[in-house]
Amino acid sequence: MREIIRAEVPLRPAAAPAAEVRKRSVLLVDDSLTTRALEKNILEAAGYEVAVATDGVEALQVLAKEPCDLAIVDLQMPRMDGFELTRRIRASAEYRDLPVVVVTSLDAERDMVRGLEAGADAYIRKSHFDQRELLSVIEQFI
Repeated sequence: MREIIRAEVPLRPAAAPAAEVRKRSVLLVDDSLTTRALEKNILEAAGYEVAVATDGVEALQVLAKEPCDLAIVDLQMPRMDGFELTRRIRASAEYRDLPVVVVTSLDAERDMVRGLEAGADAYIRKSHFDQRELLSVIEQFI
């Protein structure tokens, strides 16, 4: 009986499992289903966890539930556009340091200035969209 008891008691503690590395998360905000699907696939293939929202109102709701490391924001959306969403992120004590990357079809210089003045950290035009550029910009911030 003693042999059985001894055999069941481990001689040394079991090694703790390696700490899981948390994936970086991105909030993707765009009202276009096609754009969301394309960008989500790019981000997930690069190893990011992706939460999605269709406009600024939904984005703020998602942020309240799921903290993220960076937001990718379109500027033209219903209910709350990307300019206003970015201003609200910057005005929030909780999210003010969240990097915001604008990805938009607005090509005019004045729109880029407005986006950066609202608090965007980077501005990518969809007409010049390149997935390597998007991933490179994200890597600069997270």
